[in-house]
Amino acid sequence: MIFSGNVKDGNITLNVSLKSEQYDISYVFVGKKTLTGNSIESITIGGDVVKAQPEIQEKEIVFYVKNGTTAKERVLVPVFTISEGSTLKYNDAEYVAGTPIDFSIEQQFSVVSQKGTPKIYTISCKEWSSFDTNLDKWELQFDSDKENMKFYGPVDGWSSSNGGVEYIKRMGPLLALMAGSNPYPADKPYPVLQTDNAKSGSVASLTTLDTKGVPSIAGFPAVPKVTSGSLFNGAFVVNTDNTLASTRFGDPCDKEPKFFTGSYKYTPGETYYKAKYPGDTKRANEVEVADIKDTPAMNAVLYEADTYAFDYLDGTNLLTSEKIVAIASVTYDEAAESGYIDFNVPFVFGKNKSFDATKKYKLAIVCSSSKDGDSFSGAPGSVLLVDDLKIVF
Repeated sequence: MIFSGNVKDGNITLNVSLKSEQYDISYVFVGKKTLTGNSIESITIGGDVVKAQPEIQEKEIVFYVKNGTTAKERVLVPVFTISEGSTLKYNDAEYVAGTPIDFSIEQQFSVVSQKGTPKIYTISCKEWSSFDTNLDKWELQFDSDKENMKFYGPVDGWSSSNGGVEYIKRMGPLLALMAGSNPYPADKPYPVLQTDNAKSGSVASLTTLDTKGVPSIAGFPAVPKVTSGSLFNGAFVVNTDNTLASTRFGDPCDKEPKFFTGSYKYTPGETYYKAKYPGDTKRANEVEVADIKDTPAMNAVLYEADTYAFDYLDGTNLLTSEKIVAIASVTYDEAAESGYIDFNVPFVFGKNKSFDATKKYKLAIVCSSSKDGDSFSGAPGSVLLVDDLKIVF
């Protein structure tokens, strides 16, 4: 018996030859390599409502449709390019090219390699922002079987610091066990609420909270003494390594902004606490009383983005990033302590900065009940009421 063969481009060829007085047998085995790729390499979606084509990061895919696109109009046909030899599946069956998909809800596709290893992708369809809200319509943003843990927020992509306070509430019993105190019990109110105390309709009420301050224990981030109420367009995703990075500010913007307009009213809290270590999330609980009057912050920030879906500024760099192109910042007016005042502030472009229609931009609107809340400083009890926020292009 004689064996011979070769391996070329990952494929094996094996020759077996058996000779005897009676027999002369030859056998050739050709084996193909088993491919292990299981990725969506690209995806495009046709349709007049599509504003920005899908972007992929790890197992997440996001694309944008025009503002006002209906659920019916979000039934669209995706075109995929996947790893060689793999199979694309939808609802546990092989996806048939050209089949329309309802992207009014989040969808999942899986890519299965020749070895049988699946990789599951989540595809989300987001609406292009109009950067215009009267704050009259709110929706449930966090559900729970406990009523005092639920929180709401304005529709159309607005988020708040409620997500951070939900985390503090949820961890409260454990912190009480480990540190001896619950910094903010579940029955206390969230910092951002809808209220009728408005010029018309409803407004967002942002309140700076006293969350007591608990040192960092067993890897948990420190709970700050001061937690400001903040409202912004974007998303809040808890980041325990750096809580300031939990805020993901901004939405895609393809027009040059001219003005930031709106209305506000403000009541400063009585006692101002200044962080001993501003911005240090591990020591956010350490503060000292300061003779400072609290003031709010209302900023609109235009910045360059590498991708629409996965690039963003956060609480660590909203006003300092090199990506910033222009800022419209409201200067606090003490007249707001007596009643609502309107503002209309222009965008000021940075040195050697200008709007370039060939680049990608995102625009963030961020309001806070304490100007230095991102440094864990402010006066608990400070209340900022904001209404009719809008970007004029």
